[in-house]
Amino acid sequence: MTCIIAVTLALGAGSAFAGSGAPVEDVRLGDILELLYRWRLALLALATLAVACLLWAGDVIRPGSIARSGQRDVNAYPAMIWIFAALLVYLTTAMSYTFAAQQPWITAQAPDGSLRYTAAVTGAAMTIAAIVAIGMSYLMARGVTKTGLRVHPADLPLGLLALLLAYPVVALVGSLAAGAHAAITSEPPSQLAHPILEALSGNLADPWAWLLIAAVVLGAPIVEEILYRGFLQSAMLRAFKSPWIAIVCTSLVFTLAHAPGGIPWYALLTLFTLSIALGLAFERTRHIGVPIVMHVAFNALNIAMAA
Repeated sequence: MTCIIAVTLALGAGSAFAGSGAPVEDVRLGDILELLYRWRLALLALATLAVACLLWAGDVIRPGSIARSGQRDVNAYPAMIWIFAALLVYLTTAMSYTFAAQQPWITAQAPDGSLRYTAAVTGAAMTIAAIVAIGMSYLMARGVTKTGLRVHPADLPLGLLALLLAYPVVALVGSLAAGAHAAITSEPPSQLAHPILEALSGNLADPWAWLLIAAVVLGAPIVEEILYRGFLQSAMLRAFKSPWIAIVCTSLVFTLAHAPGGIPWYALLTLFTLSIALGLAFERTRHIGVPIVMHVAFNALNIAMAA
């Protein structure tokens, strides 16, 4: 399952108001948003600089900051056990799609490629994969208190705060990458650079759209964060003993895993940047619930913008 990707977070917000012929003195909301859209790169750059300064001052991204704050304990299992857990969730997800697509009671009266078909298959597959991912996470966290695989009530506000801090950086990279694509190809970047966004566009009145949204906003983040952050990043940390190497290597795998989904290269850069933020948030908070909340909020935001 590929997660929802914003080609350009700021681009999507401003495009709804682009082309307005209203005079500036009207001071309407649309005019204000259009003005912000025109200055989006400068504003995002300033916001990114402010976030970087804040995180540096708070000893969040300084060299050795993760070690000073206390690292997760991944030594309870060898790296191969962590990798096996990641592969189990990955293969379960892939096989769940195949299984769901072959069940008449799931795909009945749903032509292949239709919104109903996509929603039914994705919903069923994400449900199965989430059960396996949560189950494996629970089993591996038993008796080991510092793996980071447990969730806490504080994960919700921490995750939202972490995404708020990461948002300007992710949006800036997305805007620059989309701009580079436009400069190289002389073609505007697609604002729906994902099959799921295309399926949902203009179809929110369909009840099946909401099943698909639930699968994408809730199911996919749970599965992917447990798989990549919870298991694969732990394997990398166990093998290399370096949180940053683990974060970057996991983000590369995470991004490459989404490449076959027809996602353009400029959107993959956005995804890689988001993945770095998710990995850093996991290592700093040592709570898997934090990147899950970030991923949920990010997907929900992109669907809202696409709508």
